[in-house]
Amino acid sequence: IYLKNLIRRRWSMGVPLKHAQKLGDSEGVSSGGGTQGIPENEKAMVRAHLMEALVRCEPRVTLQLAEAMKIVAISDFPSRWPGLVEEIMKNLLSLDSQREYAALLALRNIVKVFEFKKPDTSAGGEDPRKPLNDLVETTFPHLLQILHRIQGEIIAGTGDLSFAHIKQRFICKIFWSSTQYTLPPHLLHNPDKFQNWVGILVHILTTTVPFVEVHESNDELLRLPPWKTKKWIGHIFHRIFQRYGDPKHIPDGENPLMTRFSRTFLNEYAPVITSAMLQILSWHQLSPRITNVAINYLEASISTAITWQVLVPHIESFLTKVLFPILCINNEDLKLWSEDPIEYVRKSYDILEDFYSPRAAAGSMIYSLSKLRAKKTVIPFLHFCVQVLDRYLDVPMDSPEKEIMAKQKDGALAVIGQVKDRLQSKSDLRVQLKQMIRVHVLPEFDSNFPFLRARACWILGQFALQPEVFQAIQFEGPDDSEVFDDPAILGPAFEKVIRSLTDPEFPVRVRAAVDIRHFMTNPQALEAIKPILNVVLEQLFSLVDEVDNTDIVTTIEEIVDRFSGDILPYAVPLARRLTQLFLRSAAAGEDEDEASLAAVQCLHTLVSILQALTKHDPENSDTMCKGIEEIVNPILKDMFLDERMEFFDESLDLLSTLVYYQDEPLSPFLWSLFEAMYHAFMEWTEYIGCMVAPLHNFMHKGNSEFLIRQSSTGISYKEMVFNMISRLLQDGVEENETKEIAKVAEVFILYCRGHIDEYIPRIVELSISRLLHSANPVLRVLLITTITHLIFYNPVLSLGALHAMQMIQEFFTLWLAHLESFKRIHDKKATCLAICAIFSLRAEEQPDTVRQAYSHLVRALVVLLQRIQEQRNEHAKEGERPVFEGCRIPSTGESDVGDDEDVEDDLDNDLRHLIGSSAGATSLVNREDEMLEMEDEGEFETPMDDLDELLYAADVIANAASNSLQMVIPGLEDMDKQALQSILQEASRRRSSGM
Repeated sequence: IYLKNLIRRRWSMGVPLKHAQKLGDSEGVSSGGGTQGIPENEKAMVRAHLMEALVRCEPRVTLQLAEAMKIVAISDFPSRWPGLVEEIMKNLLSLDSQREYAALLALRNIVKVFEFKKPDTSAGGEDPRKPLNDLVETTFPHLLQILHRIQGEIIAGTGDLSFAHIKQRFICKIFWSSTQYTLPPHLLHNPDKFQNWVGILVHILTTTVPFVEVHESNDELLRLPPWKTKKWIGHIFHRIFQRYGDPKHIPDGENPLMTRFSRTFLNEYAPVITSAMLQILSWHQLSPRITNVAINYLEASISTAITWQVLVPHIESFLTKVLFPILCINNEDLKLWSEDPIEYVRKSYDILEDFYSPRAAAGSMIYSLSKLRAKKTVIPFLHFCVQVLDRYLDVPMDSPEKEIMAKQKDGALAVIGQVKDRLQSKSDLRVQLKQMIRVHVLPEFDSNFPFLRARACWILGQFALQPEVFQAIQFEGPDDSEVFDDPAILGPAFEKVIRSLTDPEFPVRVRAAVDIRHFMTNPQALEAIKPILNVVLEQLFSLVDEVDNTDIVTTIEEIVDRFSGDILPYAVPLARRLTQLFLRSAAAGEDEDEASLAAVQCLHTLVSILQALTKHDPENSDTMCKGIEEIVNPILKDMFLDERMEFFDESLDLLSTLVYYQDEPLSPFLWSLFEAMYHAFMEWTEYIGCMVAPLHNFMHKGNSEFLIRQSSTGISYKEMVFNMISRLLQDGVEENETKEIAKVAEVFILYCRGHIDEYIPRIVELSISRLLHSANPVLRVLLITTITHLIFYNPVLSLGALHAMQMIQEFFTLWLAHLESFKRIHDKKATCLAICAIFSLRAEEQPDTVRQAYSHLVRALVVLLQRIQEQRNEHAKEGERPVFEGCRIPSTGESDVGDDEDVEDDLDNDLRHLIGSSAGATSLVNREDEMLEMEDEGEFETPMDDLDELLYAADVIANAASNSLQMVIPGLEDMDKQALQSILQEASRRRSSGM
């Protein structure tokens, strides 16, 4: 273990000090600030003996040495470790079981080094995947032979079967990693070799496993080697089918061999694998993971005709005998519900559980069938579900069969919820749906079976966004609500969900809490909940006090958003409860995913509360925000610790909101966080995107303090921001980070006008240098706009810096050449103001090279002013149009695809085409989209917003007698003079009309 950690920390030279320290390698850090690497002679010794050590080591440290081998390979293979493949092959062919195992383990770790490498066929460079492709070419024929031999031993029952299954699994993992990013040439160029792999993998997949007596649940099967191997085979087939199983999904311009492979896979292998998946799903005992993978594969089979035709003859029994029992609540669920209801809730709402859950896979497949091939599948299946519902009604409550039928009713309602879109797409089905809710759902809120009460909440939540479903549903019965004193204003459905918040069973209360939010778009529900808002919030918080549940916190956030004007009396206690919940959830640890998600939702909700305060009570918002600042102090003071990095983005959002909604002076605590953010930036520059908003708000809302404040070490806050800008404008910094720092530079320049003269020349120099070295069009526009802000800030200083660099002519050429790239109003306006700043100078204040560009600048000014006005007019018109005008909304009531037809999914095809065409290159269209996604008038509020660019330009032109413009106007062409006159006329018209 020590050897592995030593290699991990010190094998590669040049690791930055901070990274070495994070790894805890105090020994490996030299006093000079670098990392003391392992001497080359010792590295050679390690490489020479690592494979043999892997063969001979104790089993309990095998994985440690294998990981060490992977770390060495990342740095040294193949260039400095050319003999590794020969060593692996020697052990692989030794016929010694231990050596064979060690070779497979080594090979597994080596291929993992290359599994995510992108192929690169550009001229002059070696394909990064070449070592992997060579390894596959050398080893795969032998791996196939070993797989056949081991499978024979397993069938015959000879040898160490447990060891044999482990080696089988390693080979499957090697195949998985080798085909992770793309297919290697060994398989792509040789269809017969791939056919051999498919044959043996299908054989292993369909080989029955002896029945095992399980004590608790089938989850115990996950630990058994045969099921682990089958799981990996299922993953392999599912991924290949999804990526390459349909020739129509191969992007244009792809390797023709890939299209040939796809066609062969679809026509020859996919039907065989589909049959194999159906076969294993018919077994009486099955690992939950392989059940999940098999159903996922069959769901992918729905869309292609050739695999669908394999499914069709079995679809009725598959739905009723395979998927339906999976969807029904079972004894394992009820045992967990009874013994540990909190764990039951955790598992039920864990997103990661859904990735591996047979129940989630079954629900997804039924949903896909309802969308794509409902006529022969879901419609008959719904009749089956209705029969289940009717049989449940017929069975007396005291019958032993009642609980069995209750479990089946749970499954039937689960099916109906999954196919809700299909039910609502046809008028006759909608009528039946209303009848079903009235007869089979609403009564279950009083059921003796708690799981049916929970299911009733769930299914009403599924349909809650379509309030027409509940029209004409009347419920007759006594009002036994003990909490709500005005049930007459509630629809019967929502009334019963609300009442379930006080159900004696914890999972039912949680289910109701989660599903309440689905009713929040219904005005009747909003009116019903308003009088009892405090009661509902208290019940929701009592639930999250017992279990970290993201969905409940999302309900709280939804209530805060919907009742933003009504939650003001509860804002402070709400903030206090959310802070307590965050601290508890954040302390749960990295492995507690649900707790982490709940913590994130708490931060979102705190931001929503702050926004509600300022929107509905602006007069008192500053006082209340300061009160909430004290409450959330424990969240913010630790936000820069390593263990809180998971919540860094959301914590900064909370900090930014607090600063934005307060008046000066900001508290010393908030300013201490500014300094902490600066130090965090120096460690983690990659997080600059999260810091832009809070940096802006500090410079905006705390401007007068920002300009004079210093740290305890004497560094001014202005210098801190300048240090951040200069660090990320350097050449070689990631483009995304430079884009973000350009936004910070803009805010710094515009909010500190007249106070940062000493930094202007250096920012000009850095911006120009990065501009000349960048090919990214979005970054170039941002950098040009930064320089225009500098010119607007102080044209004498900025032009002087450009002149000193002998860059005026080159920059002006670039600037004017990029006018068509200014998609946002913001960039156009910045250029207009910069041009006006240049015009406002006296002749002696500017270099001669500037005046030579005046005619071009005049034309640019006129054109941009006109385009800004046109763009704003267009935005005004867009605001008058219906939101969805021009959008093509697909109908959910379209007819099914024929059994002999593939499903056409235009959206999927378009997405695949875009993904395929952009691989290995940056799409210019995507870059333009990135520009358009930015706010048209600028990302943030700045002093520039208060300036009317047209009136500003008119004032400069009108004062031409006192500035440099007077010298060039006589020499302008007539159309340029007319253009300047038109600006004056339009400004006069705007002033006279009061615009």
